[in-house]
Amino acid sequence: MIKTVEWTKDGVRMLDQRLLPSEETYLMLRSYDEVAEAIRKMERALEMFVIEGIKTSVPLHQRIMHDTEFINGKIHTRFMDKFLAD
Repeated sequence: MIKTVEWTKDGVRMLDQRLLPSEETYLMLRSYDEVAEAIRKMERALEMFVIEGIKTSVPLHQRIMHDTEFINGKIHTRFMDKFLAD
């Protein structure tokens, strides 16, 4: 099974999904600035993402990216409850 996110003593190790399924590579984010930049890139990618005719989870991901708890790394086991309750 592929691990998408892993917290290590050196930082956050995240699966770089741009190259899947041909390559399994990871990004290592070691500072707040690197994490913030990754979030900004994801926000931009979600803004540009267009699929017509069916519902997608893009709006959910956009709400998560703008959530203060997510941005500040305050994620917990009940984090998604507030998003899935809507």
